[in-house]
Amino acid sequence: MRIVIVGPGALGSVIGATLSRRGHEVTLLGRRSPHLQALRERGLKLETRDCTSEHVTIAVTDDPAVIGAAETVIVLVKVVDTIAAMDAIRPYIRPDHVVLTLQNGLGNIEKIRTTLGTGPRILVGVTSQAATRLRPGSVMHAGEGPTLVGYVDERDAGSAGELARIFTDAGLPAVSVPDIDRWIWRKLAVSAAINGLTALGGFLNGAIASEAALLDAAETISEEVASVARVRDRARRHAPRHPRNRGRHGGQSIVDAPGPRRRPTDRS
Repeated sequence: MRIVIVGPGALGSVIGATLSRRGHEVTLLGRRSPHLQALRERGLKLETRDCTSEHVTIAVTDDPAVIGAAETVIVLVKVVDTIAAMDAIRPYIRPDHVVLTLQNGLGNIEKIRTTLGTGPRILVGVTSQAATRLRPGSVMHAGEGPTLVGYVDERDAGSAGELARIFTDAGLPAVSVPDIDRWIWRKLAVSAAINGLTALGGFLNGAIASEAALLDAAETISEEVASVARVRDRARRHAPRHPRNRGRHGGQSIVDAPGPRRRPTDRS
């Protein structure tokens, strides 16, 4: 499959390299940066937590016209950059494109639909894969977990299932699901609890499980997110599908700290 990943940060690099190794034609689309330049010149150094490493050659570009040759577009830019990134690729989007967002946070699919229109098939997913960028051109695959590829319209079930199979065959376990909304809220609850506390306290995730006060705080934050989800469900007259996650495992932050401005196709 011809795949373009919009946002070649740590997670985009890991997913892109993994799919590329399986034989898919993958291109990373991002801003001009030291990381993109290193990927172009030397390829990707993919490291793991057990201190092994692998060199992966992967195509990279900062030209959004590459979208025109793709079959599938995977969006991994930061939430705040979603609309600008979609504006950049919109001229090259075709009705037969499949666009999958694996971004953290809420509202991504709505922003993508608003910007790209009703032409392409737009899917939304969540992933427990984790990655850290160590230096330009080098990333660590820091954690593994399932990826859920969601669909709302039954007509998109086939596309969601195909992408789930492609991920699984490449070594990234995935399933397609019709109820992705509750999984998005579940991940949000975990992210708010874990990353909120670690960002404020300056400690590692593991400290939360070992300190009763921190665990209590994480559970309180997680339950607050669940309460918001319940109210939202009632307001939209949906059947109860709210998350009841108690915040006992890790996740990625949906809030970026202030820093240098980025172009919208980059994901740190």
